[in-house]
Amino acid sequence: MGVDAEFYVRTVEPMTDADMEALQAALREMRGNDWYRVYRSFDDERVVECRDGTRFYAPEYARGPWDELRATGDWLMLRFGETAEVRYGGDCDWSWDSALSWPDARKRGDEHWASSGHRTYHWSLDCQCDHCATLPAIGVTS
Repeated sequence: MGVDAEFYVRTVEPMTDADMEALQAALREMRGNDWYRVYRSFDDERVVECRDGTRFYAPEYARGPWDELRATGDWLMLRFGETAEVRYGGDCDWSWDSALSWPDARKRGDEHWASSGHRTYHWSLDCQCDHCATLPAIGVTS
């Protein structure tokens, strides 16, 4: 069992059920994925958790599809703008407090993706996804 990615959105006022249903439908359409679920946090009624079972991606666990996760985080930031804070984390923590702000998580993810792709997770498998196949071989310096 792996770590799944989660996005958290904290709004100024709690979202209505209709707002949450609309967000879930929009995420499903944007990702082309009927698995997307939106939940109200148990800890803070202003926090909405968004997840679809996609694997988490970060330098310490470079497994998930960073391009898709990045698009989702950017989409949430555009959708909510200044009216909410967006954070990103893994379901191993299940916590708003442990998740990184999206701008910080995006920067870390982008930097790791550019240099290593999935290979720090798939190192023994010699990952050959479209992105990783373009990176220099592990242990080879130019």
